[in-house]
Amino acid sequence: MEDDDRKEWDQAWKSMPNRRLSYLDTIDWKSLTNHEVGEVTDVTFVEVPAKFRGVIYITARTCATCGRVTEDQSELTEIFLSPQFIEFPAVGFGALAHKPCIDVCPEIDEPNPIPW
Repeated sequence: MEDDDRKEWDQAWKSMPNRRLSYLDTIDWKSLTNHEVGEVTDVTFVEVPAKFRGVIYITARTCATCGRVTEDQSELTEIFLSPQFIEFPAVGFGALAHKPCIDVCPEIDEPNPIPW
């Protein structure tokens, strides 16, 4: 990625609110990672900036915040999950979430992880 592109990428991600997933059991992490991950101790996430939607590979097709599927795609947006596991290294995942579900997850003051 060129320097100007990288600056734009970093700035877009930093501008998004970082949030904490309220429920850690809505995602089948073992299936998602194809490994035993042990206990999931924390999951933060950020909504993918509008300009970069469609760039992140979406690994989970259900809402990461509530675990449900919806037929109405207009209710979904892309997010980038940053889980912390006991038995697996820190890694990020693209996922989907309902916009109203995102709004009920608390914002946190920790800096956003920036993919790549």
